[in-house]
Amino acid sequence: MYILKIRHSLKEILIEKKVLLSINKEHFIFAFKATFINSKRNFIFISNHLQEALLLKKNQLYQFDNYINKDDYQKLISSIIHCTPKNNHYEVEYRIKVEDNEKWILEHGHVIWGYNGNIKKVKGLFIDVTKNKISEKILQESEKRFQLLIEKAPVGIFISFDSLISYANPVFQEIFKCNDYSELIGSSFIDYVSLNDKDRIKEFLNNSHTKTKYDKKIESYGIKLDGTTFPFQAFITNIKIKNYNANITFITDITERKNYEFALQDAEERYRTLFDQSGLISNVYNMEETLIMLNSMAASIYGGTSLDFINKKIDEIHYSETARKIKKIIKKTIIRDSPVIEENELLFPKGKIWLKTIGHKLKDSNNKIIGIQLLSQDITEKKEIDRKLLNIIVETEEKERMHFAQELHDGLGPIISAIKMYVQWLSRPNSNILRDEILTDTEKLINEAGVTIRELSFKLSPHVLKNFGLIEAFKTFTHKVNQSKQIKFSFDYNFSTRFEETVETVIYRILCECINNTIKHAQATEVQIRILKFISKVKITYIDNGKGFDINKLSLDKAGNGLFNMKSRLQSINGELNIYSQPGEGVKISIIIKL
Repeated sequence: MYILKIRHSLKEILIEKKVLLSINKEHFIFAFKATFINSKRNFIFISNHLQEALLLKKNQLYQFDNYINKDDYQKLISSIIHCTPKNNHYEVEYRIKVEDNEKWILEHGHVIWGYNGNIKKVKGLFIDVTKNKISEKILQESEKRFQLLIEKAPVGIFISFDSLISYANPVFQEIFKCNDYSELIGSSFIDYVSLNDKDRIKEFLNNSHTKTKYDKKIESYGIKLDGTTFPFQAFITNIKIKNYNANITFITDITERKNYEFALQDAEERYRTLFDQSGLISNVYNMEETLIMLNSMAASIYGGTSLDFINKKIDEIHYSETARKIKKIIKKTIIRDSPVIEENELLFPKGKIWLKTIGHKLKDSNNKIIGIQLLSQDITEKKEIDRKLLNIIVETEEKERMHFAQELHDGLGPIISAIKMYVQWLSRPNSNILRDEILTDTEKLINEAGVTIRELSFKLSPHVLKNFGLIEAFKTFTHKVNQSKQIKFSFDYNFSTRFEETVETVIYRILCECINNTIKHAQATEVQIRILKFISKVKITYIDNGKGFDINKLSLDKAGNGLFNMKSRLQSINGELNIYSQPGEGVKISIIIKL
């Protein structure tokens, strides 16, 4: 009956405080008289299950106050004493320790007053709030770590309520050049955004609280307190702080990234300009042999515009044989480590074209092949020149063979016939001839035949050129020519080393041709020849003081003439020929050969 009365009074306490507390294993009813024995409360009732919860022995239960922390106990007694008839409730948290166990107790008490205005007794609840306290401690530590994380974060962070900044970390202050922290607090982040983006950023911040999906990341331009602008990236998330909606926004200065992007964009534009205006036919294929990029020159050869061929397979663009050859180059490029170089004659809508193609792999940052680029040069004209040059070489060689055949026939033939005749005379025993005279004439003819053979051999391939080089061979040639004393030769040079055999042979043949032309046509008395060697080229100058000719009436591109043959020979060794002449002013020939 007594316990029921206590519980009835407790229910009144809880209703009066408007707190709904269920009486369960963590809630313990107590009651004690107003008198204190040795500064300890005189309990008259404590719930039995408090003994189990606090690990107390039965005789320890009513000595409950002995286990309360001393500092906390003074706070508890002070709260009870300060109650009044009008304010007769108290609530105190304190620690108790039984052996090695420490717990937190929340005590709700209701003071009952006697008729004399003094405290009669106290009734209430003990509530075990140890778990709550542990959670609070963990939460406090978590909040400290969170605050430290924000303070030390490498990006700018600010917290805002209704778009007004309530906190900003040091990096945010540094980004916006804010020396006075108070300038930021209470201001709107929109004030630090460029004028053109204010509405967009405002919408961005407002949408953070909506349940609909929206982009929580945005890029814009900010305005620092010193007036300068910079690009930034913002990421926003919504948090609850004391039941209020707040935004936590992360700000990153992306100036360096934007500079890289602009530089990359500029490089991309330059690459595309080079891609289109390089003078090369450029195509890029993916690994499925689909054309993903081509320049205008390629599109023109294919018979359309770039849009006509993008994202099409090779077989959809080209004739079957052309497609087969292109796919073969692509496969070789994928397999080989070094670039592939091939020359092919390919059929296109405008006709057959000779292309010299270089294929190389395109790789991503992980060194994975993502495509193949083919760069092609139209070498149709070069192939035609090579064909003409080959024909000229064959024709020249044939003429030289005919020339030397004629030399043998006209020069050596009569000598051999005469020798044969003398030998036949000597074989007639009864002939009335002067044998000694015939033998002497025969010996002379044999010597003359030897001279003729040596001269022909020198013309075919001068052994001096092969054994001693260009300078000595040319000196020998000019010495033979100069025996007639009709032309005075001047020969200058600045080197003693030798060139490649092919280069020496071409130079020798061309200079011999020049001298022959001067002797036959120029009526010159002087010839100046200069051969100068530089690091990367050889410069040859040939000048005569002959009658000259009208250069405009002579075609260097007409096959069959001597000058065209000279030009063709030079092209075979990466050389070029220029002729300067006017009637009555002699001839100047300039030759440059790249080494």
